Amino acid sequence: YLTQFPNVTATVGGVPAAVVFAGAAPGLVDGVCQLNIQLSAGTPAGNALPLLIAVGGQPSTATATLSVR
Repeated sequence: YLTQFPNVTATVGGVPAAVVFAGAAPGLVDGVCQLNIQLSAGTPAGNALPLLIAVGGQPSTATATLSVR
């Protein structure tokens, strides 16, 4: 069981975000993963920006969104 996951990338609204942590969520059941990202200054504002995550080069589907003010 991995506590941290290598090769994780994220974009918000098409702009790369820095992945600060990607791994097991402390205090929760095994299998729950946590992703901490830091948005870049160039990330646009919006109510439903697409959040895309890739692990080991395998991208997520484009169904998750994030609100940015």
